[in-house]
Parts: sequence; C-alpha cells; structure tokens
Amino acid sequence: MARKEPKRAPLTSGPSRLAFKKRVPNAFAIAVSQGSASGAGGRLEVGVSQGRQAHGYRLAYNPGAQRSLELLRIGNRGTAVIESTAKRIKLEDGKLHKVQLTRDVAGEIAVRVDGKEVMRTVDRAFRGDFDGVVIINKGGDYTVRSVTVDGDE
Repeated sequence: MARKEPKRAPLTSGPSRLAFKKRVPNAFAIAVSQGSASGAGGRLEVGVSQGRQAHGYRLAYNPGAQRSLELLRIGNRGTAVIESTAKRIKLEDGKLHKVQLTRDVAGEIAVRVDGKEVMRTVDRAFRGDFDGVVIINKGGDYTVRSVTVDGDE
C-alpha cells in the first residue's frame, strides 16, 4: 500500500525582525553601519520601541524610491510618515554607510548619512523612555555591520 504524504503549507516569506530589550532614554542616538546589495525594492527599518505594541520611531530605508529615507511614528492610531528626504539617497555602492538617527530632550529629530544631515523635524509624541530596539527587513538584501545606541542619561 502506498504511503500518502501529508499536505504541507506553502512556504511564505515575511519580514525578518530582530528586536531586543534595551532601556533607551527619550533623548537618544542610534548609529547603523549598513549597506545594501539590492538596487530597488525592499525596505529596512531601524528604530526604538515602547511596550508590547512596539510603538515608537523607525527610520525606513527604501532603496530606489524617490524619498529613500522616511521617519515613521508608530502609535495607537497606526503608522505615520512624519518626515522624509526630498531626494533619493543611494546606498548601493558596495560600501558601508553610517546612518544615524538622533532625538534630543526637546523632541528634535535629525537623520544623518555619512555625517551629512538629510532631514530634521520635531516630534513630541513620546514622552517616556523606550524599552527596545528593532531592526526589520521587509524584502531587501542588506548588510548591517553594527548598531550603536547611546542615550542622554
């Protein structure tokens, strides 16, 4: 008698998520040494989070998009783009780039790529400390060499 193989669910791929618990003060700096091998598509998000719902800020890199970097606020009402770059930033050159997200005690947020400021805004939606750091790959080929988190303590 032939043995019947069990049915298997098709493989699906979703975002790859790396999250770790770390107390991050409300004023912080995150520096990521990153590179990208894909010229278009995908998305890499790096940021800080609060609580079980992972509310907080994320910096999203969208290779190939006109607004390559977006600053996101994730809260009870969903995700909002609170700032983005006005022109394309290309990190697909085979080199590692330092991407830095800083927030001061007044809620001023700045983003720098290789030391050059590419966006600045003010957002005071989060008042307490953050309790985690998250990295999410939404379908791209990225290299993340290091992530450094510092805070005003």
